[in-house]
Amino acid sequence: MKLLTKRILVPALLALFLFGLCAAPALAAREADNASLQAGLLAYTNLYRAGRAFLAVSPLDQREVSPLSLDQDLCDLAKILASERDGYRGKSLYTRPDGTHWSTVLDNTVYKGDQIYNACLIYESKKPPTADAVLAAWMKSSEHRVLVLALQHRSTGMYTGYSAKNKRYYTVQLFSSLVDAQNAAEPESRQFVAAGRVNVRAGAGTAYEKIGKLKKGERIQVTGILYDAKKKAAWAMADYQGNTGCVSLRYLNIDAQ
Repeated sequence: MKLLTKRILVPALLALFLFGLCAAPALAAREADNASLQAGLLAYTNLYRAGRAFLAVSPLDQREVSPLSLDQDLCDLAKILASERDGYRGKSLYTRPDGTHWSTVLDNTVYKGDQIYNACLIYESKKPPTADAVLAAWMKSSEHRVLVLALQHRSTGMYTGYSAKNKRYYTVQLFSSLVDAQNAAEPESRQFVAAGRVNVRAGAGTAYEKIGKLKKGERIQVTGILYDAKKKAAWAMADYQGNTGCVSLRYLNIDAQ
């Protein structure tokens, strides 16, 4: 009996020990992936917001949109919502496992208030998501696009979780009008890399004249992303040889350096 116990217990303890050694690096890698994704989502979100006024359909839409700051508390709340997807049973993605609305995650937090505007977007994917794919999907939806570009939003937080049960990745991005004045975001440009030879045009569209070309691997400083809702096309606005040029976002990748 003692020998049988040893044969069962020792391998079990050894397996548990090895699992612990492997789980820690895996968890660290997942957190690192989220940090990279958060930076990318913040950059793309703010670049789309910076380009909002250039394709506005009315003077009212041409008001300046403030860049969003990354709020770690919102990231933590987004992590809660993302981790709950294992309890998702075909209901709305915005319904929590207990049947309540996603906004209940804000209860008893500083984000709950009559004069505070909050919003939530959830992206579901079979493969690990990328920042450009997430924002492209949301910009194609008029309901989601309004939330990304909303004037009242000042801060954002996001997190991606994986549901082994559903075999899906869930990216949650929260928005709020509440922001710490000390952490207010400043407008910034972001460097992108050409994925191949691509034309630089005088405006956002193929109807505009070509003013130059980018070679594969050439870097360009993007100051905003112009989104054409009718054609569902995104164009990066950048400084090009002293002029403002536009490049199709399809042929640009955000510079990881």
